[in-house]
Order: sequence, then structure tokens, then C-alpha cells
Amino acid sequence: MKSTSGNFVNGGKSHAATFSKVLDGRKRPVRGLWKRNDRFYAQLAITDAATGKKSIRRVPLVDKETNQPVATVPQAIAALDRLKVKRTDGDRLYCGGAPSSTNTPATILPPQPITKQARSRKKQAH
Repeated sequence: MKSTSGNFVNGGKSHAATFSKVLDGRKRPVRGLWKRNDRFYAQLAITDAATGKKSIRRVPLVDKETNQPVATVPQAIAALDRLKVKRTDGDRLYCGGAPSSTNTPATILPPQPITKQARSRKKQAH
């Protein structure tokens, strides 16, 4: 007999949250707009900062003034339109983090001197 662990809720298996398409007031799907766990996401082609390749990503939508997640479909559509305008104005949307001038690897980890034990140096000298 199988044990009932934390993976079961009310006799059924627990599942990961899935994305679902957002419908407008006329029950038509809104292109590029998804919802998951009461949060709205925009699906956009975003350029990766490291490789320069485009990939399809879902970006959480936030309100412009309050920086809180949008709560309604009209707010989500407005936020999606802002992202599209930002993308067409030349502001690229990057996924991942491009290192800034202050966070270069040289400033994060300075080079360490190579230290060997005396026994290793003696072996390599011969």
C-alpha cells in the first residue's frame, strides 16, 4: 500500500501550475498574454544578453506606477502594449543579466596567486 505523503492533496496528486491563455471581454484570446496563479505574463521574443540570440520568454507584468503585479485583464493588456512599444522604440528586452561595468569578473574575484606546496615544487624542479 502506498503511503500518503505531502504530494497528495484531498486524495489527488498535486500538479504544478500551468499557464492559461487570457481571454478578452468578447471571449477571444489575447495574443501574447498568459495567466498563472493570478499573475499575468507577456510572452515575448527576448534577446539573450550573453549570446545575442532571441528566445521566447514569459515576462511577469507589473503596474507602471506601483510596481505591483497587474490584477485585471485591461491592466494586463495595457502593460503588454507598453512592453511592445518599449521593444519597438529600440529598447531591447534582455533575459538574464548582462554584467555591468561595476560587476565585471575582475572586480568580483581578484586573481589569486598560485601557491604550491613545497613537496610539489621539489618534484617539478627535477
